[in-house]
Amino acid sequence: MFKRLLMPLIVCVNFMAGLAQPQNLLFNHLNVNNGLSQGVNNCIYKDSRGYVWISSFDGLNRYDGISCTIFRENISDSFSLRGTLFLNIVEDKNGDLWIGSNRGLNCYRRKENRFYNFQMPDRDMEEQVFSPFYVDASQRIWFQSRSDLLLFDSRNKSFKSLHHFESPGNLVVKTTPAEQLKTLESLHVIANNSSEIYKGRIQNEKIDWSVLLKSTEANDQKFSSLLPLKNGIWIAGTKGILWYSNNRIEHKIEFYKNTPADDIRSLLIDHKGTLWAGSGSLGLFATDTASGQIVHHYSFSSNNPYSISGNRVQYLYTDAENHLWVSIWGKGIDYVSLEKFRFQHHLTREEAGALQLDNFIRSIVERKEGEIWCGTQLNGILLLDKNKKAIGSIRNGLSPAIEHLHKDKNSRIWIATFAGLFFCNSINSKPIRVEQSSRHSTPASDQFNFITEAEGNDLLLSTNSGLFLAKSSNNNYQLKLVKGLPAGDVYLTCYRHVDGSYFISRAFKGFLTGEIINDSFIPSKNFPYQATIKCFTPVNDNQIWIGTTIGLMKFNTKLQRVEKIYTTNEGLSNQYVYGVLAHEGSLWVSTNAGINRIDLSNDSVKTFTVGDGLQSNEFNTYSYCQTTNGEFLFGGVNGLNSFFPSKIGRYPHRPQLQLSSLLIDDKPVNAGFNPGEITELVLKPDENTVSFGFTALDYSNPNGNSVSYTLQPYDRNWITVPNKSTIRYANLPAGEYKLVAKALNSENLSAASNYELRLIVIPPWWRTWWFRLLAAFTIAAIVFLIIKEYFNRQLQKQRMLMEKELAIEQERTRMSRELHDGLGSMLSGIKHSFDSMSRQLDLSENQQLRFHANIDKLNESIRELRNISHSMASETLLQFGLEHSLRDYCDNTNNAGNLRVGFTSLNSSGLSLSEEQSFHIFRIVQELIQNVSKHAEAKNAIVQMSVNEDRLYITVEDDGRGFDSSKVAGNKGIGLKNIESRIRVLKGRMDFRSTTGEGTSVLLEIPIKS
Repeated sequence: MFKRLLMPLIVCVNFMAGLAQPQNLLFNHLNVNNGLSQGVNNCIYKDSRGYVWISSFDGLNRYDGISCTIFRENISDSFSLRGTLFLNIVEDKNGDLWIGSNRGLNCYRRKENRFYNFQMPDRDMEEQVFSPFYVDASQRIWFQSRSDLLLFDSRNKSFKSLHHFESPGNLVVKTTPAEQLKTLESLHVIANNSSEIYKGRIQNEKIDWSVLLKSTEANDQKFSSLLPLKNGIWIAGTKGILWYSNNRIEHKIEFYKNTPADDIRSLLIDHKGTLWAGSGSLGLFATDTASGQIVHHYSFSSNNPYSISGNRVQYLYTDAENHLWVSIWGKGIDYVSLEKFRFQHHLTREEAGALQLDNFIRSIVERKEGEIWCGTQLNGILLLDKNKKAIGSIRNGLSPAIEHLHKDKNSRIWIATFAGLFFCNSINSKPIRVEQSSRHSTPASDQFNFITEAEGNDLLLSTNSGLFLAKSSNNNYQLKLVKGLPAGDVYLTCYRHVDGSYFISRAFKGFLTGEIINDSFIPSKNFPYQATIKCFTPVNDNQIWIGTTIGLMKFNTKLQRVEKIYTTNEGLSNQYVYGVLAHEGSLWVSTNAGINRIDLSNDSVKTFTVGDGLQSNEFNTYSYCQTTNGEFLFGGVNGLNSFFPSKIGRYPHRPQLQLSSLLIDDKPVNAGFNPGEITELVLKPDENTVSFGFTALDYSNPNGNSVSYTLQPYDRNWITVPNKSTIRYANLPAGEYKLVAKALNSENLSAASNYELRLIVIPPWWRTWWFRLLAAFTIAAIVFLIIKEYFNRQLQKQRMLMEKELAIEQERTRMSRELHDGLGSMLSGIKHSFDSMSRQLDLSENQQLRFHANIDKLNESIRELRNISHSMASETLLQFGLEHSLRDYCDNTNNAGNLRVGFTSLNSSGLSLSEEQSFHIFRIVQELIQNVSKHAEAKNAIVQMSVNEDRLYITVEDDGRGFDSSKVAGNKGIGLKNIESRIRVLKGRMDFRSTTGEGTSVLLEIPIKS
């Protein structure tokens, strides 16, 4: 058996020795099938905004990691790109791009989102094939046109010819410095099919040329590419890559002898110092400049979807994040991050196919350091060396399908299959079958699923029909059925804890805990989950992590309970958990959707997928292992991954965020501006539905990028969406908003700054401030007019009442005059007649008494008549004016009762009032004196009248009890209202002051004509 095993091993080793260097870079592919305009590409350039621009023979491509935007010539658009063939791309300090074409120079004005074309006058169209290679500090564009070097000044739009090379064809031009936007110092040029390298020193737009290297100095080889550095130049020639320094060739890197002279098309130094060489027929080479050796050769493989897509490398480029971009002739663009961690992938489909081996890995165990055993689906057991290279296989005597491998305390390898139980001794690795007792043997009980340690040297065996103990005795094993458990159940993963307790799982029935005593299981607790257990991984005496088909369980052995179940809700990429390995506070979990790393300090989850080098996103049950030197192994449907968790570094680069599309009312915006360059957006009232398309630019894993955003104050929380999602807000209310967005890459690193956009939705005209102000003014005006009309009507009513009152007063005055002049005179005449008669008649004493009594009654009648006449109208008011009337009224009041009323007048001479004014003023004073007499309980009062220019002032004061003036406003009597009405008619003002116990003072101010 050993000889039969050794021969295949020798064959395998010899075969593996002839294989090329393994490819440890996983290239992404961009071609016409996923958006590229054409598979022949002349230039790759990543701009300051994070976009990658790719020129071709059919349009200009702008790539964002997800899709391409293609720019082509449109003859109906004066601002479109011009040309059909596009060449080099450079960027100036304004962020504008200069693109060479077969129709001159194209300038992409980023803010306008438009192209402008510049052609050299007096030059035929077939000679307008321009390829820019440098933008200097003065915004001048250096470019070549076949064998000509030219200059374009973007400030004054002028062209200038610099030099013409006699050799026909295109030039290979490299600059010093290589960084753009500097002062250009020198050029290094290889003319087409030339055996010489020229160096031109630049001074004031003049070039001083010299021959740097001739072919005779380099063993008569021709040159195809060059790469100037600070201390020398790498030069690709017929016989390899030369390092030219100190005016001599110091060493070289040799390639295959049959490499054509012009086979190396592009040279590149990445950020870590690796020299990359792109071959026109042999693929891509990575070289160590220190040793002069080729360290990796990357070539196309039809069995490896992550190999480069072809061997005709046309162009190489690295961006600021150290992504390597490779243009493959006719195949498009391949790219890969040179800094992102990648899992080592072993037993690839290509490798397994060449060895005629199965790479479907079902179980892994380390037999000894540097020797890994892998159970497969179809080929038994594969043996791997420390580099995970296949060195042999064990097939004879075994079932092709291996269910589980287990290494016992004596370093024996136990093999569970559906065709029985086997073990391999440590001498010759020959599999030996362990026979079952016929008493318990059934077809299902001979189908073994899992093997684990039991007490002592015993083993616990899971089968499709019962749980068995393999009892050890003198290196022999006897299988015994464990009692106390249903014999017909399918038993799977089992585990014996350090405290001696057992964890027993059954298909789709969760697990049990308990003890095994005298071949019998004594249950402790049942956990009847509708799930199948895939693994038990202890991290300490009190905690076990359990992988299941419904998630990852955190189990507390002390409390005998499941404390938490991690599912997709907690961030797992998939809740079908196969294997769990622990390392320094983190868990590494294999699933059906990649590997998850859980940081137990904060429960954050990082997902690794095929793009990170995994053999597949799908892994297998029991296919995981930690080696004695700390290396983690996970197997799946396409081979094996290995890594040291302590050596996994974090991807250091942050993404960039760009607004890549803008729709208003679901229509693209075509307004002569670039949506990605705006900081403010104003929407009309009927354009309040807006959509934003954001792209998180990070090419290490574009589909793993995401965008978080919030519209303040519209959104309450941050919202996270996948990369290049459309964010739509429909029917936004009028107002001012701020849209804030941030990019996150697959490493959960955010962009250096957030995107902010001021968004203004203009309200409709009826909701604008000016309309509201106008409406408020209009309403106020209407209310004012209504109130004014109301008061005018009230005033009119009062005026009509006053006119009626005046007419009545006039009538009363007339009647008073008639009474005074007519009846009063007649009664006075009668009195005088009676007086004369009394002197002429001789009356008795009794008659004289009666006569004088009648005379007294007559006198009383005359006085009453005068009182009535006075009350109806003061004759003095009509004849002598207001002052005399008021004085007379005060005197009459003094004679009539207990109230003493004084009257004074100042500066009233020449006072002229209308009859109406005099009447109203007299009535006001009359009403005030009557109020004092009735209510004030005053003994004295005074009326003062004075004139000051065009104002008449009348003051009425008393020494009565006074009142609380704050209570008068809401409780005005009829008399006070009449006074206020007369004041309004007079257009005057009244001010009264009163304090309880201190009397009252009323001031009247009435406008008069001088």
